[in-house]
Amino acid sequence: MAKMNSLKNFNIYELQQMHNLSVRSINGCVDAGLVTLYAIINYYFKHGNFTYLRRCGAKCNNELINICQYYIAKYQLTKDMLKINASDQEFDEFKLYVHNNFNLDSATAEKFRESYKQKSFELFKFILLVLENALSEKEYYIFLNNYNFFKGYNKLSYQEIGDRFGLTRERARQIYKALPRIIAKIISKLKKCNLPMETYVRAYDDLQNMPNYYHIDNAFAERINIREGINITPKLCCFLLSSISDKNYIGIQDIDVNAQCYYAINKTYFDKVKLDKIYTYFENISKKRRPKEIVMSITDLIKSNMNYSTGYEISNNDILHRFLKDVSSTCFGFVSGDNTITAPRNTLTKLSEHIELILKQNGTPMTLDEIYNKILETTNKHPTYESLRSSILNTDDVVAIGKTSTYALKSWSDINTKKIKDIVYEYLSMTPGVPQSIADITEYVTQFRKTNAKNIRTNLKLDKTGRFVFERGNYIKIAVGENDK
Repeated sequence: MAKMNSLKNFNIYELQQMHNLSVRSINGCVDAGLVTLYAIINYYFKHGNFTYLRRCGAKCNNELINICQYYIAKYQLTKDMLKINASDQEFDEFKLYVHNNFNLDSATAEKFRESYKQKSFELFKFILLVLENALSEKEYYIFLNNYNFFKGYNKLSYQEIGDRFGLTRERARQIYKALPRIIAKIISKLKKCNLPMETYVRAYDDLQNMPNYYHIDNAFAERINIREGINITPKLCCFLLSSISDKNYIGIQDIDVNAQCYYAINKTYFDKVKLDKIYTYFENISKKRRPKEIVMSITDLIKSNMNYSTGYEISNNDILHRFLKDVSSTCFGFVSGDNTITAPRNTLTKLSEHIELILKQNGTPMTLDEIYNKILETTNKHPTYESLRSSILNTDDVVAIGKTSTYALKSWSDINTKKIKDIVYEYLSMTPGVPQSIADITEYVTQFRKTNAKNIRTNLKLDKTGRFVFERGNYIKIAVGENDK
């Protein structure tokens, strides 16, 4: 039995090469469905010769008998030892298909028999072997190196590729551009065999939770790598899944894009909205300098990129809303709201912006000292007094209150930024020529300034414009004629 276990069930074309079978013998076996060594030997055990095969004469009969007797003697085979169950028969047909179409030898394919029968087929590993056999040497070299499909490989320039294979830079570029279509075509051809690819894909637990779109990140790719003993990146994983799905799932990222995560969405949604264009829009925003956050309406994004012929209805709970939030957050670090995606500011906060924020949070005017201390407390900036004062005076939305080194926001309607003597003039102008007591004047002024009657009187005495007239009993009025002056 040990000898039997080492016997490979070679297909008919491998037997042709190994034993120099004639074309007539090959055609006779294929017509009869005898496409593997086990099938040929079983036929011999049952019939004793091959004369019943169509187009099989004496020479063909002798060739096939000699092969059977060689393996029976070498491996001490009996009829019972070569019984083939349905799953083995299915795998043998699969193995013959990949040999004929991709030149994958039996010894290599045989390694997948048990996982195939147990429905735990190492799909990605097998596809890589098929691609290695189906692609030319230069195509496979570019496939390995230039798409970020494999960990540990660095992208080469077209010149480096050209130097290695005696190609021009332009020819190397053409191969690079054409290769994804070639690979997709190979996988499409592989799907025509009896291997239920999509069934195996769905066996991955992660994908069972992604009925509408694939979200392929490093963690997912690493689980594939550990399970199958390969070293592919999320990019290749997503590319292969899209190809396997026969365009039921479509990748939204260009082949040249390198991202944290890769996405392929159900064709139903891709046909409704130009999701690849939205991804490119996100990508362009992420590269821009953003002195302010950019808020995007998800509904507007979808509407402006919709294929209107589909008659698609939008709702906030739609799959596309969740998809765009996932993509924008994972790939670009944007923040999602109910119906919004926000690209946060990505520039440093200026000193002037800190000053405005501090005043806004305080809600009332602040002195230079108070602003300075708050700057040290809440930021990592350490300005001098003079640079702080300069920044304040050059900030459009901040105003100085008189000459007191006190500052406020222009938007505060209850703040009077005039000098004390101008505030007094404003008050006295309400009753021109009528004296007002210093107590009433002080009450009005202290609505806008922290001051007292003595300070107000001193300010008015120092006024050189002659606008104020001082009368007995601490009464003051504004001059309205030559006699007052």
